[in-house]
Amino acid sequence: MRRFFRKLKRGGVAIVTTHGERSREILGTVDCYQVGEAARAHLMASYDAGQYGFVNYMPDHSLEAKTVDYIGDSYGIALIPHQWVTDVCRETGVEILEYRRGGWDNHQDVFFIACN
Repeated sequence: MRRFFRKLKRGGVAIVTTHGERSREILGTVDCYQVGEAARAHLMASYDAGQYGFVNYMPDHSLEAKTVDYIGDSYGIALIPHQWVTDVCRETGVEILEYRRGGWDNHQDVFFIACN
């Protein structure tokens, strides 16, 4: 994200979606990303500690199997706390203009981020 934000031109706006607050809420009730219980626990623990968490999709994931086959074991899901995004924005000199919890399909959080 840091590298991406540094590419924003003055006056530019990035629309960024993350698996954040809403995704954490959903993941707390069901393994909706089909990553397995150990990976699910890791994602939630990382998120709850305010850290960026990432796990690979399982090779037999029902919706992602072809992509996993093509890309390999570097393809998965990240769970990202709001504060982590805020910190990255501050470090790179960009500003969150608007935040919508679950704004993408009542699932992913949406950030509107500007370079001033």
